[in-house]
Amino acid sequence: MKLHLLCLATALVLGTGMSSQAKNADGEKDYKPYPHMFFGLHGGAQATFTNYKFGKLITPMYGVSFGGYFNPVVGARLHVSGFQSKGGIKSLNTTYDYKYAVSDLDLMINLTNIFSANKDRLFNVILLGGVGLNYAWDNDDFNGLNAQLGGIYPLAWEDNRLGHNVRVGMMFDFNIAKHFGMNLELGANNTSDRYNSKTSNSNDWSANASIGLIFKFGHKKAEKKEEPAPVEEWATRTDTVWY
Repeated sequence: MKLHLLCLATALVLGTGMSSQAKNADGEKDYKPYPHMFFGLHGGAQATFTNYKFGKLITPMYGVSFGGYFNPVVGARLHVSGFQSKGGIKSLNTTYDYKYAVSDLDLMINLTNIFSANKDRLFNVILLGGVGLNYAWDNDDFNGLNAQLGGIYPLAWEDNRLGHNVRVGMMFDFNIAKHFGMNLELGANNTSDRYNSKTSNSNDWSANASIGLIFKFGHKKAEKKEEPAPVEEWATRTDTVWY
């Protein structure tokens, strides 16, 4: 899925979503905003921090997520993302690329709903944190460059590399309609020292930014407000009153 297609879909959702809020005859929403489930598609860019020009290491990334909110404040999701990552060797003034995939189980804390009495807002700020696995493969580029340098990177991985992943980040969420939303997510991933094939006695880090489209489902119906019983009025007939 190309990033420009994701942006086009975002525009379509923005153009139609505002009128799709389900309401009852009284103009009130006929569903509870929380709890609910969601499925998301994400696209953006990421870069690995290493001893090279940061701008040369930016690569596209794509992802999917599935999860739900248990209440207006706390939610969780399974998030899988990846595509391609880059590193650089300064002595050769060149970059190398390899494939990767990251899976994390993330906890989601809606900071806006913690401090706001209104739990159904258009805009929300959400804190993210999770743990999972990082899998990388197709490291032929680096191994070829390492051979040119006489194998000065002895811990470079060859076939594939499986390691831990720790994610922290923030999400800026737009609650467009009952079933649709979009978000901007900024995050950072902590991986093993050998992730980029160059060791520095400390874990490697990567940063990412993505735009996501969210489909929400599984809402509960709102409770109908009971109308008060009509007050019965007793009229006094003047022709039956005794004086």
